[in-house]
Amino acid sequence: MLRAALLVVLLIVALDASPVQADQILPTSPVITDTRCPQPPAIKARGFRHKRSKQIARAGSPNHRGIDLIASEDAAQQVIGGKLGHGKFDKDLEDEDAEVFACVDATWKTLGVERTNDDGRFELVLLQRLPTGMRDLYVASVGDGSGSYFVGYVAARGAGVVVSDIDGTLSWSENSIIRQVVKRSHDIKHRPHAPEALTALPYPIVYTTARGDVFLNSTRGWLTRHGFPRGLLRLAHGAFARPGKSAIAYKTTTLQALGVAIVAGIGNRKSDITAYTNVGLTGKRIFIHVPEYEEEVRADLDQGRAIGVPDYRELPKLVPR
Repeated sequence: MLRAALLVVLLIVALDASPVQADQILPTSPVITDTRCPQPPAIKARGFRHKRSKQIARAGSPNHRGIDLIASEDAAQQVIGGKLGHGKFDKDLEDEDAEVFACVDATWKTLGVERTNDDGRFELVLLQRLPTGMRDLYVASVGDGSGSYFVGYVAARGAGVVVSDIDGTLSWSENSIIRQVVKRSHDIKHRPHAPEALTALPYPIVYTTARGDVFLNSTRGWLTRHGFPRGLLRLAHGAFARPGKSAIAYKTTTLQALGVAIVAGIGNRKSDITAYTNVGLTGKRIFIHVPEYEEEVRADLDQGRAIGVPDYRELPKLVPR
């Protein structure tokens, strides 16, 4: 029953998913260099490689998405991934070309073209590395020129990030995403003072959620509308990572793959505490919003494995500097 409901959610949300535009992305903390290009790059459509792709593009609006780049300046490679998709079923554009651009010195610079696989996904290894700082990135479908903004961040040596869960931690409840996508006029509430608290932190924010990346553009739009600071997103493949062991495994793997130091982790469930502990955070660096799941996390809080935060206004004073 739950699996069927999640599938329905996945199909419906794609109706609302649309490429993110420059004015949907909020300013970041002034301590981080952030390079913006307000207008998308000029792209001349070159036509699709396959007739089928042209039919898919005509049948539904684009839901292209780049996977936000998170890398250290010491990383051996910088790799940018993403997907080209269209329509309410997020139909893949297979064996088509995706071009990736970066905003460098307030000007768009092409980073290269990569062909998609049979899932519509691509990975582009950058031949010329991006400099440190945060910046606009853009992925375009070469076939028709449609595209979407996303974000890149290259951390200076020794710099760290703060990681925060979204569902139930920043949003009003764990399952409110379902209400939003089923009833598109419904906007999920955020936790009181959460946007201001994260904005006050002197670190880039990495937002994580077990939602599938078909929700990436709508998730970024929600964060923007509710005043959260510009940051990097990490979402699962598929509809959702299942609660319990699957969610813990997904979160742990995602955090291990970031490639930058994690200063602190924010969540609301025992699974968050476990995942943050798995990647080496001590209890003084793990912050759990209460009281919604206080009974579930009480033993961990009492044993010093995490710190309970009932009011987000307390958070900036607790996060290590």
